[in-house]
Amino acid sequence: MDNHRTYLISIPVYSVIAGLALFSFFEYISFRLGESGDVKEIVELQIGTNALFGQRYSNEKIDYKVEGAKRAEPDILILGTSRVLPIGGQSFPANKVYNAGMSASSSQGLEGMAHILESFAEGKYPSYVVMGLDPWIFNPNSLSIRDRHKATSKIKLMVKENIGVAWSLLKGIRFLRDELRSRANRYASLMHERNGWLAFLFAERAYQGLGLNAKLLNTGFRADGSFQYPAGFQENWKDPATKDHISSLKTDYIWFAASSSVDSCSIDKLNVLLYFARQKGISVIGLLPPYSPNYDRALKSMPSRSAFYREYQDKVCASFLERGFKCYNFTDISQFPELRGYGDSFDDSMHPKTGLVRGMMEIIRKENKQLN
Repeated sequence: MDNHRTYLISIPVYSVIAGLALFSFFEYISFRLGESGDVKEIVELQIGTNALFGQRYSNEKIDYKVEGAKRAEPDILILGTSRVLPIGGQSFPANKVYNAGMSASSSQGLEGMAHILESFAEGKYPSYVVMGLDPWIFNPNSLSIRDRHKATSKIKLMVKENIGVAWSLLKGIRFLRDELRSRANRYASLMHERNGWLAFLFAERAYQGLGLNAKLLNTGFRADGSFQYPAGFQENWKDPATKDHISSLKTDYIWFAASSSVDSCSIDKLNVLLYFARQKGISVIGLLPPYSPNYDRALKSMPSRSAFYREYQDKVCASFLERGFKCYNFTDISQFPELRGYGDSFDDSMHPKTGLVRGMMEIIRKENKQLN
């Protein structure tokens, strides 16, 4: 009887030990490949080796950009999403630049920008910030704002107040579940393509970059925070016809959900962020990134989007101008004679190529002599 009881107890114990061993094995592989690791160490490795940081199985975390920005102590800080990632040191050769832009899904919108800017120690703030602001940050029907409203609904707030400990425990369990699921998927993907990365386990950790995208595709974040795309990336992309963009926009409920006005709460958050910058002596330049010409025409021609699109441009730039800052509206590049030859210079409808971005930065530099 005792032997039977011991046997039954030993099964879960050995299962836990085996699970921990397997977890440790895969985490070691992930660490060696640069897919995971302490952000401070990753930033220092990039500075020391000029290695790219390009993960394959997870998006960058905001802590990585916070650490990179603080370590760089830049003269000019770039904030925004992937639409501003081509901006690097070449855009402002007379200044030290750090691009704290991130993918839209990781950037956390205005809250993320505030978090990065507030992370600097007193006296270490950048002199200038170029702030790229996308429409969905201000769209009350976009996925990110809908999620924010859900999280702050009266019912949820009441539940949190009354069962705070239980609520925190539930959130912890859900986070653990999601994290385990994410890691299991990552491990499965690693095993599926093991022939591509086995040799890297026996090389220096930063050899050919940190992360599998950096090692295998030569793509990822540079040490200055800007992003290097793989060779030939989207070089044959052509801007679809306006009517085709309209058809796709009709089913877009994430970035360009139908709306007739901007979210007032988001404008308030922008104003608070600009006030903080003013208090710290930071000069902020607003930047509304461009869309491909036919995509811009589609947004302007759709009754369900055009009013919001126009108000987004007007109100966002007004927030900058009212506080003595400058704002550049590049949504329609045909409005700038210097950019009229860049109509095909896009990776897709939302992402300008490096050449177009440099043209935009040249316009900003010409009008802001202190940046030269």
